[in-house]
Amino acid sequence: VDLGGGNDRAVLESWGRFLGRTDGGDGNDEFILAGIGTRNFIRTLNNRTSNVFDLRTIDTDGTLSGPQRITGFETIAKEGSSVWQLVSAEETIVDHEVDLFEIREGRLVVSLADFTLGMNVLRDGVLSGSGLLGNVTVSGTLSPGRFDQTFDGYSTLNVGDLTLDADSVYAVNVRAYTEGEISGVPRSDLIATLGTVTLDGGELLVLNRYGGDFSSEDPYTYTIIDNLVRGPIIGTFGTITSELAFLTPTVNYAGGDGNDVVLTLVRNDLAARLCLDSGATRTCSG
Repeated sequence: VDLGGGNDRAVLESWGRFLGRTDGGDGNDEFILAGIGTRNFIRTLNNRTSNVFDLRTIDTDGTLSGPQRITGFETIAKEGSSVWQLVSAEETIVDHEVDLFEIREGRLVVSLADFTLGMNVLRDGVLSGSGLLGNVTVSGTLSPGRFDQTFDGYSTLNVGDLTLDADSVYAVNVRAYTEGEISGVPRSDLIATLGTVTLDGGELLVLNRYGGDFSSEDPYTYTIIDNLVRGPIIGTFGTITSELAFLTPTVNYAGGDGNDVVLTLVRNDLAARLCLDSGATRTCSG
């Protein structure tokens, strides 16, 4: 299919498939991953038939050989409330011609290694997953790892430059020590950066979606941004919000080896105050 001249949009909805070759033609053309819902994404973790998109099918100028079937589009973006997983067929360094992916709405879960692929996450977009990306700019939400509450370990997302704008939310999952893990080593999601880290006053949101007992140790310390280069962290978060009411969060922007973002959770007296209930017995924990 050749869309010819003009500015065109080709939209791939949930459950949709492109068969054969689609050419955006002349003009400023957009290829959009769209749709609503997440039910089909859960299915595709096994059979990879819908809402899983192989980045290697994109060939922006028609010069690549191999499985590429979508060509001639200047912009690649995610819209709608659906969840899409972005992968490479061989789960290795990707060979493609896409330099920037724009997440306008919904959630994009990346599972690939591609240091040339930049991400621009707009206000209603969410970037999740693990692997390796290029430069990432966030005005929406950055949330490494899975998008649901099924625990399969914590995730590290490696990026180049990281910019968290004033409207951004960095949502990081944390868990305390539990049986079967190494004592004294809490776990969390992590962003590892290979470039400049700029924090422009956005929100840090501390989540506890995977459980864990926070009654055995105090404080709990997590490296949440591991800056792998020598430059300092630029700026700070404007707001720190936590689901863990019994733990007070603080952030050190010169933690780790001197230029990492380290989150510390310290128990407060809220648990004790909530447990004083006119003599009634109440079980309380963090």
